[in-house]
Amino acid sequence: MLKIKSISYQYPNTQTRALCNINLHLPQGTSIGLLGPNGAGKTTLMSLMAGLQS
Repeated sequence: MLKIKSISYQYPNTQTRALCNINLHLPQGTSIGLLGPNGAGKTTLMSLMAGLQS
C-alpha cells in the first residue's frame, strides 16, 4: 500500500511550487500510470516517493 497525504514541494530559489497538496492512496497490488504535460511535476513526485529528494 502507498499513501501520500498533502505533499507539496518547492524547488530552492523559486516562487512557484512544483507540487501542491498532492494526495494519493494505492491499495496493495494496484498499478497506475502517471501522465501529464512537461513540467507538471511527475518526475518530482516520483523522486520524492523514492527518497531521492527531500
